[in-house]
Amino acid sequence: MRVITNRYDGVTVDIDTLPSSSAELEREIVELIESFNNKKLLWIKIPIENADFIPVLTNLDFEFHHCYSDSLMLVKKLSQESIIPLAETHAVGVGPIVCNGDQLLVVKDRIANGYKLPGGYINTNETIKDALKREVFEETGVKVEFESIANIGHFMNGQFGEPNLYLVCTAKATTKKS
Repeated sequence: MRVITNRYDGVTVDIDTLPSSSAELEREIVELIESFNNKKLLWIKIPIENADFIPVLTNLDFEFHHCYSDSLMLVKKLSQESIIPLAETHAVGVGPIVCNGDQLLVVKDRIANGYKLPGGYINTNETIKDALKREVFEETGVKVEFESIANIGHFMNGQFGEPNLYLVCTAKATTKKS
């Protein structure tokens, strides 16, 4: 397995060099751990198709750090002084204030009774501007251009019990509903 050194005195296993079996993984990880003198953390991302590697790693004191729909990131402290950075701790959403004269663009709320700003979660690797455009178009068929962030809301107990940050932005409609 090949590793990539990061700027925080840690190393990450190159996902493209993972072995093909759990037994091989265990042998290579043990060799890696024994070879590090001054590194603080060892990171390894396991694709879902290699989920059988997870018990091998947890038996070697790796901890879960964060996951996505197709992978799990695990980390192992290589020294007692190591500090593991926090994983994502908030869901972040975005919604715009879009005015046309004295009209405000809103959508009917599917859960609560009433109306709300169009909007939703910002996807991984998506900018605020792109998420705003995507969410408004998905919910209304209107194309918008981001103008600015107007306010930030912080709400506890989101969909999965995590806190949410919600960015209220201003935007300008560039089309009407298609």
